[in-house]
Amino acid sequence: MMLNLDPARGDDLQASSGHLVKPESEDATREVKVLVVDDDPEMALLLQAMLPAQRYTLLSAYDGQEGLEMAHDEQPRAILLDLMLPGMSGFEVLEKLRADPVTAGIPVIVLTAKNVTPDERSLLEDHVQGVICKTALSPQSLLAQLRRLGGCASAPTGGKLGGGG
Repeated sequence: MMLNLDPARGDDLQASSGHLVKPESEDATREVKVLVVDDDPEMALLLQAMLPAQRYTLLSAYDGQEGLEMAHDEQPRAILLDLMLPGMSGFEVLEKLRADPVTAGIPVIVLTAKNVTPDERSLLEDHVQGVICKTALSPQSLLAQLRRLGGCASAPTGGKLGGGG
């Protein structure tokens, strides 16, 4: 499912926080496809409102299996992954993403309401490019994480994840 908001709305958000979007190069003007894997449809709408519509296209998957299929088929530049998903946890999704040669290099940012334990954070460390707590989510924090990916350099492909849900 693709969500596109009215560009005027994105412009309003950008104007209210003008420092958020500054093209750093010619490449920065290209559209960036980002996959959101979260069982809450409202989260996809919130994320779309936070990202400039002229720069980002959000794809939404509402469970782990759908997320894996979309990541494989669409090959987004980045994935925003919730850890608490129905059917298959975000940890399992991440392990399967890293095991598939087509999706192994896609950068993943965990976006979760879960209190991530030190052990879970350690498991994620070699497999994700960032962790954002949903309660601390802001346009600035989201864009900073996405910008930190730069040209979406290859993701780490460390060993197996052993964490659960």
